[in-house]
Amino acid sequence: MTRSETNLPAFNLCVVAAALAMVAVLIPVPSAIAQVLAPGAAAVGVARGGPAYVYGHEALFFNPANIALDDARGIEITTGRATLGAGGDLLQFRFYNEIFTSGRTITDEETRTLMSEWFGGADSGLLRSATVSAEAIPIAIIHRLGSTSLAYSVRIRSQSSVSLNGGWLDLLLSGIGTDRTIPLNGQVGAMSTTEFGVSYARTLGKNVAIGATPKVIFGNDFADARLESTATVTESSIVHEYDYAVRAAGGLSTDLIDRVDLFSSGVINGGSFSPSLMSAAGIGFGLDAGVSAGVSPSVRLSASLTDVGYVRWSDAAQTVRPSATSFTFDGLVLDIDRVRSDYGGDVAEYFISTVDSLASEAYKEVDREYTSFTTALPTTLHLGAAWRSANGRALLTGGTSAPIFASPVRPSTLPDVHVGAEYSIGGTVRVPVRAGILVGGSSAMTFSLGLGLHSPRFDLDLGVAATPRSDVMGAGARYMAAVSAITIRL
Repeated sequence: MTRSETNLPAFNLCVVAAALAMVAVLIPVPSAIAQVLAPGAAAVGVARGGPAYVYGHEALFFNPANIALDDARGIEITTGRATLGAGGDLLQFRFYNEIFTSGRTITDEETRTLMSEWFGGADSGLLRSATVSAEAIPIAIIHRLGSTSLAYSVRIRSQSSVSLNGGWLDLLLSGIGTDRTIPLNGQVGAMSTTEFGVSYARTLGKNVAIGATPKVIFGNDFADARLESTATVTESSIVHEYDYAVRAAGGLSTDLIDRVDLFSSGVINGGSFSPSLMSAAGIGFGLDAGVSAGVSPSVRLSASLTDVGYVRWSDAAQTVRPSATSFTFDGLVLDIDRVRSDYGGDVAEYFISTVDSLASEAYKEVDREYTSFTTALPTTLHLGAAWRSANGRALLTGGTSAPIFASPVRPSTLPDVHVGAEYSIGGTVRVPVRAGILVGGSSAMTFSLGLGLHSPRFDLDLGVAATPRSDVMGAGARYMAAVSAITIRL
């Protein structure tokens, strides 16, 4: 036999030593995040509004105390409310433009500067995140009875996130030309739920109200994964040391996690994932509660705590961990006779097959544990104030939302601050015009606009918000859009 030693190109080394484990982690993520979403179209228009601003159906899961302070009486029915949000400090488009659309070669110095500004350096463990959230309330009914108000509502939520550190981008841009040790960390999360809430609110005296929305939560699907690893690159080898844990339940477990095989031609082996709002992969309980106080006829102060609770996942629930925790690549031995006999002289196919075989020994075997697990809801504290003019036309509002702890679908715990204004045009039929500014959190400064059509019998609202630049007063893009199709009062 004729043998000679060779090393894989940089691209293949990157794939083998680092990407495989992360790909295994990332596959479960559907395209559906969560920063703290605004509770509805009117709130989006004033950059989230806050617990002192929200009213009607927007208050049920944000500050239910406010439904006892509304002037309206009788029954109020809302249908067709939907909110969508996306953003995060991973979405910094200035850096994307510099790397991928500038049409020029990025120098080593520019790479180091970019990595420092975006991720805190290639060797930093700091994770940057992107999140997406979608929320819908197909029906909400509020019944106001004097000092007491009751409400019944259904909410459907889909939340997911992905977080990466700078080591991945450094490996992509710099390859293996420099000896170094790079942390390659990441996490992802995806969760969809259907909630059934019953709200109770009442006034205490004339200007104070308390309220709570206990809710039963049916978990439709769930998956999360966390990877911690390092790649040590030298002139002659690359060593990938890693550890990860993947949890999944429902369709994400049976349709994706069970079918993933990175070393087969199909990867997913014919599987597909279709979200189901009627499935119950888990069940849990939650609580949204708040208090509002009128300190003067025109000023209201409020506080609320949302998403206190948990979901216990049991249907097809599993936890996956690697059987091995290290992969070392020292190069390949080129077997010319085997290339000719088994691969028809195709050297590239020989390399790919051999690398797959080596990597499979390290990455393919996993340990699965089929058992239930519990996840906490993304609990958040909200504080706010609102001022309304004597004629009721003008309103100013502001506040802050502060996540209490991180969760699989909301990695960031950075608080944000928002201010907004609303002015109503018209008489019996009014057109509220809204605008606001949101800063902080894991994104840059965000502007919002909103519009409504309100009458004594029905309401319609629209709201949008976006960051004009992803590097002004913060870092990262943020987008929100919402519609409240129709609210009818009886």
